[in-house]
Amino acid sequence: MSAGYTIAYVGWFCAMVAGLLLFLYGFLVIRKWSSNRTKERIRQWTALMEQPDSPLEQYLRDGTRSRRIVPRRKWQFAALENYLFHQVILSGMQTEIERISRLVAELYSDVYRKSLQERNWTVRMNALALIGLFQLKGIENNVLDLAFNRKTGDTEKWSAIRVLALLRNPDIVDVMVTEDAKHETDYISEHMYRSVLIVMPADLLEELIARSGEVRESLRLNLIDVLRIRNIRSERVLAWFERLLADPSEECRIRAMKALANFGYMTEEAESAFLEASKEWRTYSWPMRLMTARLMAEVRNPDFVPILEQMMGDQAYLVRIEAGRSILKYADGAAKLRQIASFHPDRFAREAAEEMLEQGEGGVADAG
Repeated sequence: MSAGYTIAYVGWFCAMVAGLLLFLYGFLVIRKWSSNRTKERIRQWTALMEQPDSPLEQYLRDGTRSRRIVPRRKWQFAALENYLFHQVILSGMQTEIERISRLVAELYSDVYRKSLQERNWTVRMNALALIGLFQLKGIENNVLDLAFNRKTGDTEKWSAIRVLALLRNPDIVDVMVTEDAKHETDYISEHMYRSVLIVMPADLLEELIARSGEVRESLRLNLIDVLRIRNIRSERVLAWFERLLADPSEECRIRAMKALANFGYMTEEAESAFLEASKEWRTYSWPMRLMTARLMAEVRNPDFVPILEQMMGDQAYLVRIEAGRSILKYADGAAKLRQIASFHPDRFAREAAEEMLEQGEGGVADAG
């Protein structure tokens, strides 16, 4: 190969590379320009829609529809979706959220249905998030299909179940019980359980209580905690908590006591059974002894006081302190602690009583 031919070949190759780079540079410049132009259009459109007299704001206020709301171009669909997304997050008015939901259902239902069938995981997860946020009705079957697809991973599956809970789907209890049974030997994270339970309507949570015997302990534990956290109070919830005090699982009993302490009330029959069982408090684990003392503080049955006085001599420091704190909540509680500090045969009990009295002087007075 001659030197001239080699130089010409190298020059031709360099020219091709330079041309390709120039083409790519031009493509990126045009793409950036187009992206900036779209962003500017969206910004201007959003600024117009944010005006108090805009057709979109008027629709959100009183439901008056205008043709100018309906998007005609792709960027307008994106702008409207983004605007409604932020509006739902900021709005506290249910009527406004319902109007947004109707509008989204009309304009985006088909888009989200297609997105749920996309191969891209991120696209499907974003669609689920928006369906739940907008409380989009009429798309539940598509969400169910995704939840029960054997190829769907746990994170996506429980995201779909959470959406069903947000949509108040009546089948959600069956879905949770069925899904829990499928994982008889598998681990389901606490986050997955709670992400669903925390948004389930109270009436459906009570249906789940009725079927709590069909699910694993992990789901029952999270159900107890969510009912307590959401402060859901009903006769069915109270009755379930009281039944759980006799549950074979100690962890269930502990969490039920914590929930009942939050309730601050027990039926007379349950109080009597709890009092009788608590006479064996020395056989309990220390977390259960601590929670027993805490529940006695909130229910405040005078018959509990002798047991609390005994618990002041518990070998666990936290239990002694909890017992002392509980006694302070009763009538003449400080007087009882002074007596314990002076005459209790156990040195640790006397020290715990003195410590609680010192704390009580800062703000705790006799309830009587």
